[in-house]
Amino acid sequence: AGRRYAEARAVLGPAVCYNVFATLEGAQVGPEPLIRTARNRCHRYESRNAEGLRRLQAFSMREIVFLGDREQVEAQRQSLMNATQALLEGWGLAFRVETACDPFFAGEADKQRAFQSAFELKYELQAHLPYDDSWLAVASFNIHMDKLTGAYSIQAAGDRKLFSGCAAYGLDRLALALTAQFGTDPERWPFQL
Repeated sequence: AGRRYAEARAVLGPAVCYNVFATLEGAQVGPEPLIRTARNRCHRYESRNAEGLRRLQAFSMREIVFLGDREQVEAQRQSLMNATQALLEGWGLAFRVETACDPFFAGEADKQRAFQSAFELKYELQAHLPYDDSWLAVASFNIHMDKLTGAYSIQAAGDRKLFSGCAAYGLDRLALALTAQFGTDPERWPFQL
């Protein structure tokens, strides 16, 4: 007669930005861009991608979320990408930036990934892991278009479309990249945090 499951009492969030959008639900934003930041634990089960420290089911992420018109959102994303690259270059961390798409979409995901890729809505900053000569995404810079502002009924002041984006920093992955490149003793790193 089928399995019976208990009613869920909690939901584990896969990203930090959803909480920001939930707090803004029904709000009006603008005309100046709105920027919020938060850090939280995120949870994902990516069974086919599970791979040691590379893909944890629970991890810490810092996100910077920004809302505004298309130009404001694109400019904010570029500014955060530039600032992050300058910081990591100053640290001497070996990295690259690539266009990307989210691997965790399901179902209609192929269309979503193709759309993300075609319009360069997601960039990943990938750090080099010298122990196996691979690359690990430690940050992403995303434009959501009006998908999340629409889903949460967040409106723009005036007669404009409201877009959003975020910069997400995987803190556990960044720690892995730093120790892989510079060792486990921060006192011996070429920079001080």
